[in-house]
Amino acid sequence: MNRINLMAFAGVLFAAANALAAPMCTTGSLQSYIDLGACQIEDKIFSDFFYSTSPNGTPPGAAAVTVTPITTAYNPGVIFQAPWSAIFGQSFDFSITFNVTVMAGGNLIEDASLGVGGVLALDAGTSVAVIENICAGSTATGCVGGTGYTLFDVTTPTLSSLGDHVSFAPVDRLRVEKDLRLTSGPTGFAELSILTQQFSSANPAPEPASQAMIGLGLLAAAGIFRRRQRRG
Repeated sequence: MNRINLMAFAGVLFAAANALAAPMCTTGSLQSYIDLGACQIEDKIFSDFFYSTSPNGTPPGAAAVTVTPITTAYNPGVIFQAPWSAIFGQSFDFSITFNVTVMAGGNLIEDASLGVGGVLALDAGTSVAVIENICAGSTATGCVGGTGYTLFDVTTPTLSSLGDHVSFAPVDRLRVEKDLRLTSGPTGFAELSILTQQFSSANPAPEPASQAMIGLGLLAAAGIFRRRQRRG
């Protein structure tokens, strides 16, 4: 087998390895994501999903949380939807954690964003707290080996604070830790239903061959323009 065929064969193996890294993420319950272990959105692997409630067993459980993949180029992510709520003096805590890893040859992550929706807090003593920490450069709990960022830390989000983002030096992996705390006054009602999470990468620069083609195109256009000027 000659050098060219070896390189082509190696390319096929590389593509196959990436394809087999994890199945594509599809819309399903958070429990299905936990059971699956890992899945792929664009060039990112989403894995190690974990969900807990306090007190333990407080609804909605993982089976009642819907996860929808976001397949936007250079800005993939997931949407979590569930009827998180507390009424009449109740207080609940919900936690969601997961890891994001860039596939071999993929675009590094340099920004994480969070959107919050379906927020309602009625009556005194009622609040919805959303706290999210990002560990850039590590998938270990407690940001071991990575850099920690508090992406969102707000109690009872308003229309002017329904989203936030943090930028950092490009990394190939990160860990996301979400903490949702809903507290209701004696006659109040607190609700949160949507969390939208995305991880963006810079658009890659054109490859050398593409740059050369662009350059040739510009030179050709310039030549046509000069010829038309001479004819004029």
